[in-house]
Amino acid sequence: MPRFNQFTLAQPHAFVASTTTRVDLPRSGFITHLDHLLRVDLNTAAAATAVEDGLSRLVSAYRIRAAGAKSFFDVNDGRLWHFWNMHRYLGQIHVDAIPTGVAASTIIRQIMPLHWGFDPLNLFDAKVVIPARDIQNLQSELVWGAAADIGVNQTITSADFTLTVHEISLEPGETVASFWTQGFLLPRFESRSTPITVQANLGFEDDVPVGDTLFQTLLLVLAAAGTRSDAEASEVGVKFPKTRETPLQVQWQTKLKQSRYLFSLPATLVGTFLLPWEQISRNPFGLDLKLAQAGDVKLALSTNLGTGTFRRMHYALG
Repeated sequence: MPRFNQFTLAQPHAFVASTTTRVDLPRSGFITHLDHLLRVDLNTAAAATAVEDGLSRLVSAYRIRAAGAKSFFDVNDGRLWHFWNMHRYLGQIHVDAIPTGVAASTIIRQIMPLHWGFDPLNLFDAKVVIPARDIQNLQSELVWGAAADIGVNQTITSADFTLTVHEISLEPGETVASFWTQGFLLPRFESRSTPITVQANLGFEDDVPVGDTLFQTLLLVLAAAGTRSDAEASEVGVKFPKTRETPLQVQWQTKLKQSRYLFSLPATLVGTFLLPWEQISRNPFGLDLKLAQAGDVKLALSTNLGTGTFRRMHYALG
């Protein structure tokens, strides 16, 4: 029988403002889940204010990469990652409030899970894994933000990002085929960011990534000030240009409210929701784009203002 191990790495990512830090990931097994604990030792002045989603924004970008340009996770805004988790874990993601208004020194924390399997509550879900044992130079790469991402009159004394690994480790003599009799899938994440222009009738378009099976997409709309906003978009849609089909064209506000009940969220989120591609394909694995070409499927918005930013994080299975 394989071993099911969970352990915290001795080396965390240590905070250096606006700098990239790297931590080697273990190559002892097949990684099923990673927990990331963000800890910030914060000094708050009497007139301090907090930025919306400040702890998530301190994670400016995060990647998991290996030799040969292999990428398993890539997010260019920690808010994309956080709100993906908010949907997957039904709103039960711990985030401490950033203190404001009084001079104080305090430690605040946020948990940022990274689970690529179909059952987020099973830390050893073996259907989608990173085969760390069989790849070289597997690294976690964090691009830190700065104290200004948390708020005004906030000083970061220190911060770290600690990784806890959950892996399946085969015993000597065991083979991959003996445990994964039907094989396993590999995760692939891709994040994009585009300035919004005013377009009616789903005219603001973006090609979705092809070559794998597209499982989920987290959509995030930001106002010019960088805060989450529902003022920029009025509709969201999916287009298949070659067949002239539009299987999804729904009001932005409807999808927000729908997301709340589909994912049992404690409140309706502003400016963001998760699109499971099963809604389009009727296939629980998502939308099969292994043989598709760029432009075959487009994510689209009808937009009201031309001052914000459209960000999205695509999760595909290969």
